[in-house]
Amino acid sequence: MSRRRTEEEININITPLIDIMFILLLFWVLTTTFDIGTVRSIDLTLPEASTATDKGFNEFFNVSINAKDEIYIGKKAVTLSQISAEIERAFKSNPSLKAAILADQKASHGTVVAVLDAFRTHRIYDVNIQATVK
Repeated sequence: MSRRRTEEEININITPLIDIMFILLLFWVLTTTFDIGTVRSIDLTLPEASTATDKGFNEFFNVSINAKDEIYIGKKAVTLSQISAEIERAFKSNPSLKAAILADQKASHGTVVAVLDAFRTHRIYDVNIQATVK
């Protein structure tokens, strides 16, 4: 008695695998937080204001001041003497750029005014100061 082996073609259907991978990719993209702008690149506790809005500051040239009066443009720490050159460089490349100051509620008033003065020396008078909604 001899047994005959029938060879069957083995097929692996990968359509469900592709579907699962697509769902995982979609989940990852939707739940990942991207550092689009440089708005929240340093830890700040912004002051509260009843007239504050939740509009995004991604299209703004953001200058951040933390509680220790350290000044940042994005994640790059700058001094008051360097900030003028950074402002000039940014607004030469894009004159329609908007300006915003994100100052921690414990930052000194003098540092905020010095940054505001740096904008004004370059004739940028429309500077937003960000606060959180009360």
